[in-house]
Amino acid sequence: MFKDKGNRWLTTGLFAETAAGNKEFIIMTLEEGRERFVELKDMTGYKFANAHLGGYAHWKALENSTFHCHIEDWKEELEVAIRCESLERIAAEAEGGHYQANKFLADRGWDVREAGRPSKKEVEKKVNREAKVVEASKRFLTPLR
Repeated sequence: MFKDKGNRWLTTGLFAETAAGNKEFIIMTLEEGRERFVELKDMTGYKFANAHLGGYAHWKALENSTFHCHIEDWKEELEVAIRCESLERIAAEAEGGHYQANKFLADRGWDVREAGRPSKKEVEKKVNREAKVVEASKRFLTPLR
């Protein structure tokens, strides 16, 4: 069902916004795909592939196609969502007086630095990701007094 006449996995043709001419194989919009991917909370794409595509091999074909930039955006959003939920749980523990949770929040434990000098692209990506995490987390974190 998800293959063309040449027995190749359909990739961009599955999404309304990226399907070139043949509209018969469209299964969702990019927004619907993003929502479904984030909802499943699976960075590997395995659950998404089995629920909405032709399996994991189909997912790998998507990742290796020109569609990969959309998948990277989906993964980035999912990572931010997972980190935000984790910070919510840590903040709840901290409110209960849990020392390590308070220490983690006070030390900005989610701001992990790697060894070596990062590339400009890595710095830009990290700045954007951290801005999203901080923005999403503002409603859950209160300043320490």
